[in-house]
This record gives sequence, structure tokens and C-alpha cells, in this order.
Amino acid sequence: MSIAAIRGIPGVTLVEILVAMLLLSVGLMGMAGMQIKGVKNAYSSHFRSHASLAAEAMAERMRANPAGIQGMNYDDVDSNTIACNVQPAPYCQAAYGVADTLPCVSGAELASFDVFDIACGIWDGTQGVEGVKDLLPAGRLEINCDDDPCTANSMYTITVSWVESELVAGLAQTRTKQVGFRLQP
Repeated sequence: MSIAAIRGIPGVTLVEILVAMLLLSVGLMGMAGMQIKGVKNAYSSHFRSHASLAAEAMAERMRANPAGIQGMNYDDVDSNTIACNVQPAPYCQAAYGVADTLPCVSGAELASFDVFDIACGIWDGTQGVEGVKDLLPAGRLEINCDDDPCTANSMYTITVSWVESELVAGLAQTRTKQVGFRLQP
């Protein structure tokens, strides 16, 4: 039995229902906001994971190519200067449908291939796909020698960056996020 029935005041039950619906809708809107925030954090985590894996893969490739390190072939690399629609010559990886696959014979050739493979991805016949530039929004790979002049024993900094949009004080803003990795090959 409701309070309205006890007091004999008609319409109070309708007010109670409206208040309950208002409280329920506020709760549901809060849950929807939390869901949206959770999805955004999942995307941010996804991008950070890709960036970390790409930086680590580049570091391992650099360690596996001491001739490229000796020749300073990994210094001042910026993926923004790489055309992903131009296959590096030689393309040092056998892939389905890729003709003219030749082994890399010098450290410089292998370094060029390594950078293309991480920045642009696997050659699909017309362009590189699934690299940093493809998987991350405004993705960018940079490799810099920490010493000037660079020597064979210098430290290198590998940076993978991307752009994410965020709401700041109710306004959408883009922010550059990055993962950095320092190594001495």
C-alpha cells in the first residue's frame, strides 16, 4: 500500500513513479558515461600497446644488424619522410605475391628494410600495410642517435607517437601521445 493510499491524496503515486524514473534515468546516464570512458581507455591502451611493440621490434632489429649500426644507418630516421607506396629495394622478406624478393646483403639495405617494415608494414603489392603509420592515428616512428657525432657505441632513442582526441573542459582537443625506448645496440 502506498503513502498516497494511506493519506487519501490522489496523484501522489504518479509523482513517486516520476521521481523513481528520474533517478533511474540519471543512474543509466551515469553508467553510459562510464561505458564510453571505458571504451576510450581501451582504444588508448590498444594504441599504446601497438606503439610499445613497434618500438621494441625496431630495437631488436637494430641489435640484429650491427653493420647498420656501424654505418650509422639508423640515425635521424623519421617515418614522415618515408613513402609507404614505394617498395624498398631490395625487399628483404619473402612474402606471398611479392616478386623480386632478394636478400639484403649490406647493413644499409637491411636498415632501410627494417625501418620500412616497422613504419609502413608488409608490402601488399601496392603499399606497406599494418605498420606504425597504418595502425596508429597519425602514427610516426623516429630514431635518433643521442650523441653528436654518432658513434658505433652511442645510445639511440626510438620514439613511436600517435594522436588521440580528448575532451578537456568540454572541448575536443587532440594530444600527441608517445612511447620512447632507449637502447645501446
